Amino acid sequence: MSYRSKWLYYFLVGPILFMILYSVIISIAVAAGYSMYADNYNSHMGVVTVIEGFVGIGVMTVVLLIKRYMIWPRPRWAVGKPYDWAFAFLGSMAMLGVSIAYMNMMDMIKLKAVQKSLEQYSEMIEVSSVSKTDMYMQFFAIVILIPILEEMIFRGVILAGMMELNRPYLAVFGSAVFFGAMHVQPIQVGYAILSGVILGLVYYYTQNLCMTILSHMVFNFFGNGMFLIFDIPERAATTLSWVQMGLLPCFFVAAYFMAKKRRERFPGKEAETGDFNRDLPGRHT
Repeated sequence: MSYRSKWLYYFLVGPILFMILYSVIISIAVAAGYSMYADNYNSHMGVVTVIEGFVGIGVMTVVLLIKRYMIWPRPRWAVGKPYDWAFAFLGSMAMLGVSIAYMNMMDMIKLKAVQKSLEQYSEMIEVSSVSKTDMYMQFFAIVILIPILEEMIFRGVILAGMMELNRPYLAVFGSAVFFGAMHVQPIQVGYAILSGVILGLVYYYTQNLCMTILSHMVFNFFGNGMFLIFDIPERAATTLSWVQMGLLPCFFVAAYFMAKKRRERFPGKEAETGDFNRDLPGRHT
C-alpha cells in the first residue's frame, strides 16, 4: 500500500467503517430494547446501554483478535507504571475541567440556536429509568462498559491506525474529531472533541490502552455516573467543578514531562516525528 493510500485508509475510510460498526452496535441495542419494552424502551436505558456495552465489547474483541490478518496495527495493553496511572487520572480531571469551561462558555452565548441545543442536551442527559435496578445497570454501563468499548474503537483502532502515518499530534486531533462526531448532539460534539484530544494524548504518551480506559471511566463516573446513584449537594458539586478546572493546567504540565519520558521509554517510536516526505516517492525537499 502506498503512503498516500495509507493516509486515505487510516484517516478516512477506516474510521468511517468503524463508526458505521459502532452505529450498528447501538442500533442492535436499541432494537433489543424495543423488542422487550416496545415504545417504553426509553425508560429502560440501563438495559439498552448494558446490551450495547456487552455486544460492542464482544464484537471489538473479535476484531482485535483477528488483527494479524488486517492492515490495522494492534493497540498495546499493559498494567502501566504508577506515573501512567497518575497521568490517566489527571487526564480525566482535565476532561472534566475543559468540559465544564466549555459548557459555561456555551451558556454565555445567547444565540437562539445555541440555547435550543443546550435545552436538547439537558433533556438528553436526564435520567430515564423505571427502577433502581435499571439505574444501577445504567451506572454500570456508563462507567465500565461504554468506556471500554469506545476506547477499543477510537484509541485502540482508529488512533492506533492513524499513528502509523508518523504524525502523532495530527492523529490525536483526527481521532478526536471522529470521537466527537460520533456523539452527534451539537453541544456534546464540542466537548467530546476536546476530551478526545486529551484521551489521545494519554494514549500517545503512555502507549497503553488501559490508561485511556481508566481515564474515560473516571471521567464518566464524575461527569455522570455518580449523579445517578448518589444525591450530591449543589455546593459539593460546584466545589468539585472548581477543583477539576483547577487541575486542567496540571495535566498539561504533566503532559510535558510525559513527553520527555516517552523518548526514554519508547525510543523505537521516535520515527513517528520523522520527515513527512520520506515515504512519498518522487518528492524531495
